[in-house]
Amino acid sequence: MDYIRLLEKSSIVGVLLAAGQSTRFGSNKCLQKLSNGNEIALQSALNLSKQLDQVICIIPPNSQELKLLFERNGFQILENELSKKEGMSSSIKLAVEETKEAQAWLFCLADMPNIKSTSYQSLISKLDQKQTIVIPKFNQKRGNPVGLSNHYYQQIMLLEGDVGAKQIFKQNSTNITFVEVDDEGVLQDIDTVADYNSLKNI
Repeated sequence: MDYIRLLEKSSIVGVLLAAGQSTRFGSNKCLQKLSNGNEIALQSALNLSKQLDQVICIIPPNSQELKLLFERNGFQILENELSKKEGMSSSIKLAVEETKEAQAWLFCLADMPNIKSTSYQSLISKLDQKQTIVIPKFNQKRGNPVGLSNHYYQQIMLLEGDVGAKQIFKQNSTNITFVEVDDEGVLQDIDTVADYNSLKNI
């Protein structure tokens, strides 16, 4: 995969985190279909790819159906062999290590297909202004996706566990730019079948 060529087009890389275990759902929620016919993870990837030239989808090993879904739609894929053992941090580190030349990364959860284009655009515009950390807010609540600049490369590579980049946010709270968005989708992740039934009609 020609990462350097793509990074010449866009120095911000979108990372779709799709390597979770879906334990609360009972099956791979990424493959559940929305009312428009797209799978949850595919819709999330498509939404992100409308805003960034490079999107990398991180998937678990031996997930052939998910792999084929992304490949058929032209997405770059990285299989995270450590996803079950080490959780989300290992997916973040895998993507960052593969694209270490990037100016910044926008980390997106594959189970959040209802985020508006305007929300992505607002976050990306702040990263373009070299803000080091951006986090969306809706009705005073923090949401996703979140963006980090390359300034945090070393801290990202030290992340552990299944809690994303929360430790970085805690240690660098004064560097966070909260971006107010008119978009409940930044709070709406699909963890359970009940979540799916209430959010699938996009």
